[in-house]
Amino acid sequence: MANISKKISCPSFVGILLLLLFISFLPSCSSKKKLARSLSGTDVQSIILKSTSTPDYQWMSGKAKVLIDDGVSNQKINMYVRINRDSLIWMAFKKLSVEGGRALVTADSVYAILRLEKSYYKASMEELTQSDSEVDFRYLQDVLAGFPPKLDPDNITVKNLKSKIQIKMDTFGVESTLEYDVASGLLTGGYFENENDFSCEWNYGNYQLLADSIEVPFFRFYKLQLSEQESLTLRLEFSNIEIDVAKSIRFEIPSHYTRLSQLSFP
Repeated sequence: MANISKKISCPSFVGILLLLLFISFLPSCSSKKKLARSLSGTDVQSIILKSTSTPDYQWMSGKAKVLIDDGVSNQKINMYVRINRDSLIWMAFKKLSVEGGRALVTADSVYAILRLEKSYYKASMEELTQSDSEVDFRYLQDVLAGFPPKLDPDNITVKNLKSKIQIKMDTFGVESTLEYDVASGLLTGGYFENENDFSCEWNYGNYQLLADSIEVPFFRFYKLQLSEQESLTLRLEFSNIEIDVAKSIRFEIPSHYTRLSQLSFP
């Protein structure tokens, strides 16, 4: 068993997403979906302008099928996510209609419930990310919602390639590379690597237009390199995403559950 806590100490949304998804090991009125619009003649400045702010939303919820593959075995689960902007992130994971766990993330804490093991995990956001928890929480919310990280025009390097625009940026001390499609202006992928040899590549696709103005990727693929010997891929395919439809949030740790000092994966 490998120690997850060490692997996710990097200040990134991927680390926390990895933590939340791993608890899965051990429905509402639907918004009408439309194909995302193509932007003709997209240039660097329009992408930067679009990415200097995030869409205005208060609630986001979704359901996705997730395939987790560590190179030896794979598992399929259903993931449910609800985000109340600047307040909380709630996630639940089911396999064959049986709930394996739940997670709740606030600006300062992360909680995870493992149903089958009758245990739970609790940690501060600062402990997990080793950075300002409030800033990291906003970053995590927007990326889980499917929005690109907010760009700082004074802290990026741009390379204009034939079919894509590549932007390098520093996020919480980790250099990330984002790739945007020239034809549509949409974020299609990226990668990063930290000093602990933890790296991640990701791809976005199947963008849908919600609330007539917000473009969200319904397909997301992550390839994580945890060490020289350990790697993992996460494939998320959303069947439903809603914007600004308030949802109930239920999260309660049973009194008889045992607290874990760390989470681990096979």
